[in-house]
Amino acid sequence: MGDRTLVSPQISCWNASCSAYGQLDQGNIRKFGRTPGGVQRYQCRICRRTFVETIGTVFYGRRRPQETIIECLALLAERNSLAAIETISNRGQHHAEPVYAVPL
Repeated sequence: MGDRTLVSPQISCWNASCSAYGQLDQGNIRKFGRTPGGVQRYQCRICRRTFVETIGTVFYGRRRPQETIIECLALLAERNSLAAIETISNRGQHHAEPVYAVPL
């Protein structure tokens, strides 16, 4: 397996069909506002595709706050069960019925 390094989204285009794909520090990436959730967006000046700073991470495309995801991963690392993690992470949220409930 080859060496892998984390690449910051602001230094390389993530569009595989772009001529600048995978080329680092070409100056083609610019900041392009923020998402409604406050995540930084970027745009490639060559292909005009946009992407967010969380692309390529465990946080990409998630609707939960990053703090909640980190807390759940820490609980999982401490060998808590998934049921316990769900109970802890959903505190204060009342569900009509559990996710695993089966109608009789």
